[in-house]
Amino acid sequence: MTEVIAAYWKFAKTHYVKNGKQTSEQLSIRSAVKTLKKLYGKTPAAEFGPLALKAVRLKYIESGNSRSTINQNVGRLVRLFRWAAAEELIPPSVPQALSMVSGLRRGRSAAKETSPILPV
Repeated sequence: MTEVIAAYWKFAKTHYVKNGKQTSEQLSIRSAVKTLKKLYGKTPAAEFGPLALKAVRLKYIESGNSRSTINQNVGRLVRLFRWAAAEELIPPSVPQALSMVSGLRRGRSAAKETSPILPV
């Protein structure tokens, strides 16, 4: 898993750039991937499946993230795996299976609905 994450990060650093500067998406990807790496860094990427993705999503919930942030982060992870499949680093069946995980729905999960507004 760590090799796939590193390869995707190398791609993201050049892809998510606007006017020569990194976009906020780079920071969002880094944040989303941190939990993935912590939980599954030693797992072969080809063995990562929907239940593992749901476990990562649960960690996002336990960390106090809002439902919309969690859904965005899960989308980022699925995008990482789609990219890895396109680069032939993992079988296409992996992102296909991950795409079957539905997003969290309003009022149907333990995730809070909004992120707290932080003072500037």
